[in-house]
Amino acid sequence: MDKSCQKTVPLSVHGVDYKLYNMATTPQVFWSSESNSFVLVHDSEFVSGKRSASWLHPFLGRVALFSINGEGEIRWDVAPMRKKNYQSIEDREAIEHFDLAPIKGRAEWLKKSR
Repeated sequence: MDKSCQKTVPLSVHGVDYKLYNMATTPQVFWSSESNSFVLVHDSEFVSGKRSASWLHPFLGRVALFSINGEGEIRWDVAPMRKKNYQSIEDREAIEHFDLAPIKGRAEWLKKSR
């Protein structure tokens, strides 16, 4: 999938404002090999200060990466790890699918991933 077609989803009161109707990867949702769904939320959605963006997307800018359930509730936040191989396989699949790099330590992360 072309990274420039990928989209973010808006936050809602209890998670994100996006419902899952089928298990297909779309411009807004990535499905992992273990059948978990992941979405991006743009930095501009975080006005409360409770969350912040920790990833940089090549076209969307600063984003957060979340795994969500079918109703849009956030299961977990995918945060950058010091070493990529410490992340779960599913989290790494989502990071690679969306072509994300951590905001902090981006140059070092890119060097290690080559």
